[in-house]
Amino acid sequence: RARPAMASSARATSASTASTAPEWVGELRDRLKPRFADAPNLYWRGGDLGVGSRQVHGEDSVFGLLHAAGAFHDPCLLVDESQQQVLLTMRTGRDTAGHPGITHGGFTSLLLDEMAGQAYCEFVQRTRGPGVTANLNIDYCAPMPTESHVLVVASLRGVDGRKVRCDVRVMDGAAYAADGGEDGTIFAKANALFVVLAKDQE
Repeated sequence: RARPAMASSARATSASTASTAPEWVGELRDRLKPRFADAPNLYWRGGDLGVGSRQVHGEDSVFGLLHAAGAFHDPCLLVDESQQQVLLTMRTGRDTAGHPGITHGGFTSLLLDEMAGQAYCEFVQRTRGPGVTANLNIDYCAPMPTESHVLVVASLRGVDGRKVRCDVRVMDGAAYAADGGEDGTIFAKANALFVVLAKDQE
């Protein structure tokens, strides 16, 4: 079913700090298309709901709650079809810390799981139907600062029957924006296994 139109005030709030973003954020947004053109800055409200759609979230999405609470700012969900990747640029919030000034690992794991799910929905869901996370194996590589711009990249790695595998990384996006490399800091990375739901589970 179609989504209700976004309020202009919500869009303005999401974009309120865009002028403070580093250059690599703008470079990626200029180069790649948004996953949901109708909601580029509030992606969990974009697209249509229902079987065969590209959206995983409903009107009760936790990301709406977290965004309203200031857990993250300036989100933009992008697609690189040639690489079978979905990318999220965003700025972490001040009050997402575990240790002072360092983003809580639980919030980082939420981002990894979310983006693996977005890759699944973009490249698999329309033809195979809904899927769910069966396993998420995470390596925390470096402390991720609060109030910092980060890039989350999810790559589809393979489909074997009902099993779908994705790789996900949270990183400083400067090196990636320049040449697709990973020379910059990687804060965390994960291997995700999704399972396509059986028809009687949808």
